Amino acid sequence: MGEILGDRPITVTRELTKLHEEILHTTARSASELKLNERGEFTIVLAPYMNPHVEAEDVADSTLSSYFYQLTNFKGLSRRQAVTATAREFGLSPNDVYDRLERQKM
Repeated sequence: MGEILGDRPITVTRELTKLHEEILHTTARSASELKLNERGEFTIVLAPYMNPHVEAEDVADSTLSSYFYQLTNFKGLSRRQAVTATAREFGLSPNDVYDRLERQKM
């Protein structure tokens, strides 16, 4: 799991909502080092992928807008698909992308 997901944050829970509940926060890469009781029901929650090479504050609204419109006008993506793809590309949440696109309209 660590080789594929790298340093993506994960949460491992055991016996959720029960008397012996355990909740551990780690990364996918270091999850194999966890000391867990192997009995019970487990739930693993993965954090969303964030592009580690791009900082959100480094992206100008005009660059974001240009990328978004290329996806919608030339690649044929729907607005929702383009917002999601833009967010993934620039390490933002879809809500942030939508807000920045709305600011460009003004």
